[in-house]
Amino acid sequence: MPFETGTANGHGDLMRRLRRFLRGQGTLGTPAYTGTGNGALRYLAASPAVVTETWTLTCTAAATNSGTFSVVGSVSGAKASATVGTAYDNGLISFRIDDGSTDFIVGDVWTIAVTQGALAAGRVVSFAGTGTGTLTPAAVYPGYQFEAWTIKCTAAATNSGTFSVVGSISGAQANATVGAHYDNGKLKFTLNDGATDFAVNDTFTLTSPIWDPLRWVPVAPLAGQPYLASSQDSTGTTPALAFDGIITGAVGWRTFSGQATPSWIQCHFDDAVEITDFRIRAWSTNPNRAPKDFTLQYSDDGLAWTTYYTVTGATAWGANESRTYTVSPTAEQKHAWWRINITANNGDATYTEINEIELRDTAAGPNLAISSQIPELIVKGPGAAGVDQVFVGLQRYALSTADWFNWRACAFIGYVSGNVFASQPGASPARGLPLWDQSIPYWFVANGRRFAVVAKVSTVYEALYGGLVLPYATPAQYPYPVMIGATLGTDSSTRWSDASAGHSAYTYSPGTLALRNVVGSWLSPDLHPTAPGASVGLYNYRPAPGDSYPLLPIELEDSGPNRYGYLDGVFFTPGYSAAVEDVVQVGGVDYLMVENVFRTGVRDFWALKLA
Repeated sequence: MPFETGTANGHGDLMRRLRRFLRGQGTLGTPAYTGTGNGALRYLAASPAVVTETWTLTCTAAATNSGTFSVVGSVSGAKASATVGTAYDNGLISFRIDDGSTDFIVGDVWTIAVTQGALAAGRVVSFAGTGTGTLTPAAVYPGYQFEAWTIKCTAAATNSGTFSVVGSISGAQANATVGAHYDNGKLKFTLNDGATDFAVNDTFTLTSPIWDPLRWVPVAPLAGQPYLASSQDSTGTTPALAFDGIITGAVGWRTFSGQATPSWIQCHFDDAVEITDFRIRAWSTNPNRAPKDFTLQYSDDGLAWTTYYTVTGATAWGANESRTYTVSPTAEQKHAWWRINITANNGDATYTEINEIELRDTAAGPNLAISSQIPELIVKGPGAAGVDQVFVGLQRYALSTADWFNWRACAFIGYVSGNVFASQPGASPARGLPLWDQSIPYWFVANGRRFAVVAKVSTVYEALYGGLVLPYATPAQYPYPVMIGATLGTDSSTRWSDASAGHSAYTYSPGTLALRNVVGSWLSPDLHPTAPGASVGLYNYRPAPGDSYPLLPIELEDSGPNRYGYLDGVFFTPGYSAAVEDVVQVGGVDYLMVENVFRTGVRDFWALKLA
């Protein structure tokens, strides 16, 4: 079932979890380690191709500051070995084993439980034919999970047979044989013989609801005052200028006159991040003002600082020279505050200067500290058949001093990698989702057409819908019925505790949804039967005997009057005898009872289909 519930650690972690869920990535248990070496297992991730199994990493060859580990999945079997200090990726799991102060010895071992992603497990395998065999486990490698596959019997045989394998995007691939494991580097499965042999033209069809993350920027400097320093010389030498990405000319940060050292300059991120690579660039003039003795430090509150990496004797800087420093911590260190703390420069008694600072979580990764960066996620859905294109984008925006941490949500008609968020093709009006930077229980549901989010912030329930609605028209008549909906009608700086009428979801929606109509324009639809003026009789709906709750489709209309379609998996339901977060069954399917943000009246409940 493409459904997940859990608890996120703030608005940034919620977006990371949504990305992982939508792309079908597996979830990882906490690695268990037994051994002598005290190195670290880092950057552990599961791909959309994983199945539920346990991975075992065992040291098979010890070496000074190195070593070799076997990599074995309880289902996938033995894979290529991993080397200490080298990034590892076998298409199913990825990680890096880092050396510690005590070397690994033969027999040191990690075990990691992996659970297949809900959307990956939600792949649909349909069959038409006479044979009674099966196709398992239908796993797809990253980068190839967004198409439909047709697997058709071309030659029948007793307890065997040959099948063609054709992707809707990849085209014809090598044939598959019944009873033999198949892997073309894109798709892998096994055709299992049954009591009745396969016949020619027996066909398996594999489709996937997994969404493709087109752009992912996980962290950025926090809005407000992300850049601070011990002092600055003028408005033309602020600390922000050392993080603007401009590396030419005499532009950057300079201390106030006579306060060269000790001095510091810091960046406050919107979410915790680990820095393993940082770079400092000197100005084009006066290299004697460049740092000589300094440390990279981190903090969790901006007050107490811990030294992470130390540099001494950094002398003889050239004009605009950039120097890179690599950190290899033995344990993951994710923190929101990072700073360069300078105790000595290269001899200038008046100023310390830095042209540019770059902070990265990997050597090949982007500069996370650059001031123009905004955390965002843009995804492409495959549609119901696995060959459509549905574009939805999310951005994080926040102001910690005002205690609001929100998401901006838009729908698009396409994607251009070089375009900024607001300039994506056919961008919808932005809608807002108020969140916070504390614990957030959540519920995610998705299919290939749309995804929906419920996020509990304190005692209120925020809601998001992104993707296609179910239209009252054929695809030719209504080719792209996409909608974006949240609980704010704009990307405003509204806090989650706002109790105005404009902070609402589904049961009353004054402009919180944006629907693309048949001619390609965006409109803010009315809702039937829940919107004011269309809600006559809603107070009279009650659960049927046996507490069977009626589910009324939430239809989208305008004052035309035109009725365009209805929401996929979102329903009005009466609030009599209902409690928020109840799960009720209708027709054997689970539905989550949700209140309209903070409202608890009998007409303020709606139901989310958990499938």
